[in-house]
Amino acid sequence: MFIFFLAIGFGFMLVEISQMQRLTIFLGHPTYSLSVVLFSLLLSSGLGSYLTRGVSTHNLQQGILRLVLLFGALVLFGTLTPWVLANFIASVTPIRILAAVGLLFPLGLFMGMAFPLGMKLASMRAATITPWLWGMNGAASVLSSVLATAIGLNFSISASFWCGVVCYAVATSAYAWNI
Repeated sequence: MFIFFLAIGFGFMLVEISQMQRLTIFLGHPTYSLSVVLFSLLLSSGLGSYLTRGVSTHNLQQGILRLVLLFGALVLFGTLTPWVLANFIASVTPIRILAAVGLLFPLGLFMGMAFPLGMKLASMRAATITPWLWGMNGAASVLSSVLATAIGLNFSISASFWCGVVCYAVATSAYAWNI
């Protein structure tokens, strides 16, 4: 469970920070990028978290399906984003904002499911360590914001994003291992 919560903490922030960096150029201003990415990912991940209430502790295999769909959404997002950005770069700002929200919303929806799915599993398997899991996830999120920037500066924004995708692959494997 520790690996799962560390991986989703690192993964979420690597994806989020890489998209803030990428969309700064696309949207034309860092304030737009920050606002659009935070609004889209926080709203959609909150909705994704809410949608996990239907996953019962007796059928946690549904969680694996949702995490696999998350991985698929990440790969699709990583593949489609360069095309969308290239085709909408000449559009007016409101259209570019809508394109960015359209890209980010499904991604956030699935990313928001990971934490509550993990908490359901952890509360069933080892309820006494759930505060530690919560704290480790928070610490990983803080550390990964710096890591995402360092990866983006030293390699590329895409490398930072794909590192986040790898983190979610590790998280999916860790979840499956714990069922």
